[in-house]
Amino acid sequence: MRKLLFLLVIMMAIGSVLGLLMRQDSGYVLIAYNGVTIETSLWVLITAMVITLFVMSWIKRILFILLRPSNSLAKVTGNLAQKRASRNTIRGMLELVGGNWNKAEKLLTNSAEKVPYPLINYISAAYAASEQDEPERSKALLRLAHQSTPEAEFAIGFAQSQIQIKQQHYEGALASLLRLQKLKPKHKQVLKMLVTVYTQLKDWDALLSLTPTLKKDGIFDDDNMLELERNAFLALLDKIKFRNKLGQNKNELVAEVESLWNKLDTLSQDDRMRQLYAQTLIHFGDDTKAESFIRHSLNHKWSEEPRL
Repeated sequence: MRKLLFLLVIMMAIGSVLGLLMRQDSGYVLIAYNGVTIETSLWVLITAMVITLFVMSWIKRILFILLRPSNSLAKVTGNLAQKRASRNTIRGMLELVGGNWNKAEKLLTNSAEKVPYPLINYISAAYAASEQDEPERSKALLRLAHQSTPEAEFAIGFAQSQIQIKQQHYEGALASLLRLQKLKPKHKQVLKMLVTVYTQLKDWDALLSLTPTLKKDGIFDDDNMLELERNAFLALLDKIKFRNKLGQNKNELVAEVESLWNKLDTLSQDDRMRQLYAQTLIHFGDDTKAESFIRHSLNHKWSEEPRL
């Protein structure tokens, strides 16, 4: 503001001096050439020259833009296109949040190549496509995301895993999640999604191998861990019982049940699971181990249940 006021004062001072000089003596200029004569005052000539220089300067700029569009006109139009794309990206994200999947996908995809960071556009558009049950289009958009930003492998893989789980493509999701786990072994969301995928695939052995990490990193609370281990124990126990019906050696089955139980120490907090374990040992004919387990359990945690 101060600079503007200072500039106005200077211009007014210069204008006053020029006005004073023009009143004192307007001057006289005579230009004659090839039979043509032009008479005017000195100040009018100076004003005309200034205007002419100003007009020539603008003509020069216009010619420069027209003759070198890659450096000038393209730059101007490029900036306009980028601003428009940024606005469309914001609109697309709002449509995505609002559940208007089709419009969101179009806005985000069409503006992706004109924004500085197209990764966000492509990943968000891939989510929008998946919500419309368009898995192939979603995959294509994720490929474009990778092409635009190859270094964002984890972010793209994470989005891909979420989309695959939503589409119930659990085998593909598992492959994606295992790659992500190698990149970030302690990522909580990756571990949670692995639990979901292993549960859906009923890969209880793989799930059990994951439980030490889940406990160490505090991914789930005690109640959730108990539920997870209970489901895995029951499923694997059913498999062992089925093999018992097929006539497999009971000593081998008892050893397998013991090994399974020892992997799931959280189950020792659950009365029903302790009873089920003891009943299984009795069912397989190992009363001695069942009795030892019952005595040990009662010494550490009394149960009000009258019998197993």
